[in-house]
Amino acid sequence: MREIIREKINGLNLKEERNKFLTIVSNMVGDIDADKSLLEIWDNLILWAWGHPDCKYNLNKGFCLTGNVGTSKTVTLEAFRRYLDASKNLYYLHKRVSGVRYSHLIRNGKALRTMRMDLVHINDLCAVYESLGVDGTEDRVGLSAYYNYANLAIDDVGTESATHKNWGNSLNVFATIFEMRYAKSNFTHFTTNLSVEQLAKKYGVRVHDRLRESSNIIV
Repeated sequence: MREIIREKINGLNLKEERNKFLTIVSNMVGDIDADKSLLEIWDNLILWAWGHPDCKYNLNKGFCLTGNVGTSKTVTLEAFRRYLDASKNLYYLHKRVSGVRYSHLIRNGKALRTMRMDLVHINDLCAVYESLGVDGTEDRVGLSAYYNYANLAIDDVGTESATHKNWGNSLNVFATIFEMRYAKSNFTHFTTNLSVEQLAKKYGVRVHDRLRESSNIIV
């Protein structure tokens, strides 16, 4: 079965998949003036999703979309999420597949793992921590739901306060979630207006080093 899937990947029609992606973007925001560099990013996200050898990004890393306000980072992330949801026969081959959350497609009596991606705004994650629990126990459980998703995308990283409080307990929410997901070898994708150097200043050298290790930095 893996050989059949691999043949499908190698026979990928990028033009056809690109048109699907562009249709998703158009349905979201109408016509968008996508320059050559943005189209190239979208093409490589498609190739990354398929685990295609022509992808310019490291297939074993997530991606960090960084840049100024108004550069279509959030649109790109949401369109990619919808593309994965719409690609029912898109199978997940290019990373560890055990012990993580997937949708499953049953074919010929076998469960094949299909890709999906959960997308959440960083402020919503912070709200989870701040609003639950009395002694800090329940809020950690609430955040832990995000530790195990195979693909988690976090929007607007860096716009949140450095620490958040819950009944006297302080937590750097993004750093905590990212570190837990890093330990589990799960993909964490995110958008940010911060530079790599600014990320280091906000989250510390340890998180910064692991972000660089586990992310394709896309400017």
